[in-house]
Amino acid sequence: MWLSLYAYLGLHAIYRTAEWWSLAKTDTIQLELKRDWTAGLIAIPFLLVIVSPIFEVGYFTNQPGYVLWIVGTLFFAAAIVVRTKPHLDLKRAFSLFIEKKEGQKLVEMGLYRYIRHALYLGNLLLFIACSLFLGARFSWIFTLLGLAGILIRIRIEEQFLLKDIEGYREYRQRTWALFPRVF
Repeated sequence: MWLSLYAYLGLHAIYRTAEWWSLAKTDTIQLELKRDWTAGLIAIPFLLVIVSPIFEVGYFTNQPGYVLWIVGTLFFAAAIVVRTKPHLDLKRAFSLFIEKKEGQKLVEMGLYRYIRHALYLGNLLLFIACSLFLGARFSWIFTLLGLAGILIRIRIEEQFLLKDIEGYREYRQRTWALFPRVF
């Protein structure tokens, strides 16, 4: 059990380090909090899906098998790449909140050539990784809540971007929201 928990925490440390590095490299580490209730649609399930597998493993003392470790690690690796690369592509256009920054232009490079909400895909990959890696059962509830939050936030954000970002309507027609060839 302890080895699983240490490995899980180690993977989270790698994930957080990669994300902080990309935020620091693009100078988008934001300390200013704004009133945007939609951020909670993802942030609350995000925290719950990270913490709940730890409690679940401790309470039920289940030991995940090697297959779950391997598949979970692959999802962690995908989450790291899919969260880090879009930060680098967005550069200073990244924000935790739905807002338009001064001089902001549409970003259509990297994953954004195909997916409009690549960072949300990274969140979803992390949600799945957390539940898989420790073989958690109840954490899938928070993964589904996180997916619902992502879908709601995408809908709200899309309306904002259609109104406030030049060329977004055309960009929306030639790209996928979250999953290529699916949605």
